Amino acid sequence: AAASHALVSLAWALLDELETLRTRVPDLTRVVVLLEAAAALGEPHAQALLASLSALNNAHPASRRTASYETFTSNSAAGGDRSILLWTLGANAGSAYAQSALAFRYLHGFGVEKSCETAAMLYERAAA
Repeated sequence: AAASHALVSLAWALLDELETLRTRVPDLTRVVVLLEAAAALGEPHAQALLASLSALNNAHPASRRTASYETFTSNSAAGGDRSILLWTLGANAGSAYAQSALAFRYLHGFGVEKSCETAAMLYERAAA
């Protein structure tokens, strides 16, 4: 558990570093490698963050800053299988972030069958 937590902490530090260097397109390769290792160890926060990165990549492979909300939702609904899997793993392991992200998907039917009941259950779990 300590090793997977350390990997996630390092990945977050790299993301923070990339956020401050907005002048160039970030290379997320090191971040993804660390998160993949932590996710393989069952770290729910790594699974949730990988799901988000995967969804953003599916929605906007070239540039997520220039596409519209409609493009984001249609593309992420079409290509989010891995994201849904990772959010589900993270949610089942107790990540409130993953529970909220997955609840949003169920509420709006992005990549999953729309279900207000499932969304409500996941939001309640995230808030607990």
